[in-house]
Amino acid sequence: MASLGGTGGGATITKEANDSGPGKAKEADVPTRDAKPIIILYGSNAGTCKSYAEDLETNASRFGFKANVASLDSATEHIPKDQPIVIIEPSYEGKPADNAKKFVAWLENNATSKQLEGVQYAVFGVGNSDWTHTYHRIPKLTDELLEKMGAKRFTETGLVNVKGDIMGPWEKWSEQMWNDLRKSSGTTTEVLGGQLQADITPPKFATYLGGKDIGYGVVKANKSLGGGEVGLTKKHMEIELPPGTSYRSGDYIVILPMNSICNVRRVMKRFDLSPDDNIAITGTSKTFIATEAPTSIFDLLMTRVELSTPISQKQLQTLAEATPENKRAKLLELAGDETYKNEVIPKRYSILDILEDHPNCQLPFAVYLDSLKPLSPRQYSVSSSPLANVDFIQTPEGTTAQRLIASLTYDVHDEAAWSGDNRRFHGVASTYLARQEPGEKIRCFPRPTNINFHLPTDPTVPIIMVCAGTGLAPMRGFIQERATIKNARNAKVGPAILYFGCRHFEKDFIYSEELKQWEADGVVSVRGCFSKVAPEGQKAQRVPDRMWDERKELAELFGEGGAKVFICGSASKLAKSTAEMCMKIYRDTFPGKTEDDALEWLEKVKETRYVSDVFE
Repeated sequence: MASLGGTGGGATITKEANDSGPGKAKEADVPTRDAKPIIILYGSNAGTCKSYAEDLETNASRFGFKANVASLDSATEHIPKDQPIVIIEPSYEGKPADNAKKFVAWLENNATSKQLEGVQYAVFGVGNSDWTHTYHRIPKLTDELLEKMGAKRFTETGLVNVKGDIMGPWEKWSEQMWNDLRKSSGTTTEVLGGQLQADITPPKFATYLGGKDIGYGVVKANKSLGGGEVGLTKKHMEIELPPGTSYRSGDYIVILPMNSICNVRRVMKRFDLSPDDNIAITGTSKTFIATEAPTSIFDLLMTRVELSTPISQKQLQTLAEATPENKRAKLLELAGDETYKNEVIPKRYSILDILEDHPNCQLPFAVYLDSLKPLSPRQYSVSSSPLANVDFIQTPEGTTAQRLIASLTYDVHDEAAWSGDNRRFHGVASTYLARQEPGEKIRCFPRPTNINFHLPTDPTVPIIMVCAGTGLAPMRGFIQERATIKNARNAKVGPAILYFGCRHFEKDFIYSEELKQWEADGVVSVRGCFSKVAPEGQKAQRVPDRMWDERKELAELFGEGGAKVFICGSASKLAKSTAEMCMKIYRDTFPGKTEDDALEWLEKVKETRYVSDVFE
């Protein structure tokens, strides 16, 4: 047993080697009743015959037997006569398995003796028909030699070809074998049902990370919207929400993701770990990583911790202290104020990045794990309206239940990492979402947004929507809702203007066909703003520039029309430039107003009529 000790949080982690192997007898942990003993002997290199042996071991108690399993070599010169023997054996190019060589050689050397009189046996052989001349040679040889030495088979020999159906012949033979064995042994014990019991419960760490509201949603669709040729690929996902949940257009869906498999593999490689290694964590108050029972390294790294958080100066100092003195100079330099500020932070180096760049660092895995943050839920603006995505289903209990679908619109962050060295940056949540297939479950729940970031209750109130890229998500929900109201009630809806910014009118103008249809239906006026390539007859420009060109219309709609403005996009780019443009339009509309007057006006309308949902 190897021990990895840690500091900083006192996490103690033990890693145990797998000490089981061929030739080690094992008893099934099941009720034996008045079970009769049998011996199951196998030869196996690739594991197929061993799995057959374990299948018999599992089912033995059902048929009134208690099985001991061992390798064929362990039975060399020690075949018992007081209990039946089942032999499961392959043939590798006409040779026995590695753990059956001694047994076969012993049979061949004693073929003329009668020392196995009184032994009852059965043989099941595994082979590959590609080896035409040696196909099933070894199990047939074993069967022949056992009979020559006086043993008697209690059921017909079974054979299977691994190039074909490897379960059908096995199931047929094993069923017949148990029936014949019960007859020959005279057991009258009742045959029990063999239904496996499995209790499935959500892991506690999911509640620790995602909160008490976390539940399972079901992916109904996950399709590409394009955009990869001029920027990040964009995708559209539809999720059937957990039962009993609801949302409004403008709300969020909170997703508890899993890490990128690429990053998990990087961690395992750096610390020389195997994905099926088990880990037990004690001595910590961090509930998100504490384990009630050993869990796999792979599961822990995939589901519980952040792997790409930028490294801190203190953590750099810890790495330096875990590095031989003559190799730590660069780490100490990175931990210095100036280098940390000018090199580490701009490139967003993670602990893992630094560990890969400094292979001499001998940081224990426990210390690394103790330094990681809990895997955080991510929230995405809903890009749909519940009015257009609800139906009612009958439950097994005969009641009617509401089923809601919510859609997400997201960028897939898979790009060159700022830290260089041919690394890739994989956005945790977007990479996770991108690999989900319809029918799969994801942990999620809806979360209300800022109370003002919702449509006016009166659908005739005008709205002005300003967004770029996937910031279109909540705007799509608003437009879809107004379209549903208009169609369902034949109701009047107020004017709606959508300013949507993207690079190319063909390559990343997401939902363009859908928007054209809503525009044709009189639900929205779409004002596409294309910074790189615009359609013929339209100049390339950004959102604020087009707003300035159309300032008179906007001022009238906002002033006399009482419009509400919605903004969704980057806080430092779109939100900032839009705010500046609105203040500029205000001063143009009211000559003589100062910059301070415009700022005061903007702060006032932000409380009710100018609302934003922005991200960094």
